[in-house]
Amino acid sequence: MVMIDFNVLPTLQQLKDDILVFPLLWAPFLDVLNIMMDTTLPLTLEELEEWGNPSSDEKHKNYIKRYCPCQNIKPQHYPSVHITAYENDERAPLKGIMNYTEKIKEAVAEYTKGAGEGYQPPNIILDIQPGGNHVIEDSHKKITTQMKFLYEELGLDSTEAFKALKKYLKF
Repeated sequence: MVMIDFNVLPTLQQLKDDILVFPLLWAPFLDVLNIMMDTTLPLTLEELEEWGNPSSDEKHKNYIKRYCPCQNIKPQHYPSVHITAYENDERAPLKGIMNYTEKIKEAVAEYTKGAGEGYQPPNIILDIQPGGNHVIEDSHKKITTQMKFLYEELGLDSTEAFKALKKYLKF
């Protein structure tokens, strides 16, 4: 398994669609352009200094648009993906993650129309968790849900793995 920064992963997935097998995205920052243009969000003002202001500077807007995952979705093959989001997360707002998820589902549906017989569309799973602090959130439920996703996508029997996990996590 290769770990990639979750801000880079969706863009990488769109640029080279066969490089990733089954990504797990934890509270990803996916709708960068629209979130950066909403100065009512708590962290947007802090990020303007680092990223520039796409609301007032067309150069900054075009630059962010080039790598923003939400802005670059197109009909193509995407791998199955499990996205975990948090209801009140101020760092990775739910509305941006939901926007990305809807756009990716639409792109997959469009691609599927012309993909031919036998094409198996990917599973796009959005797992919305209560609360808002993804930084310290690392629950047993989240780990087991993601492991289940990976085992199912790989077509593996998870029985032994979950027995071991249950023993290790003591639940």
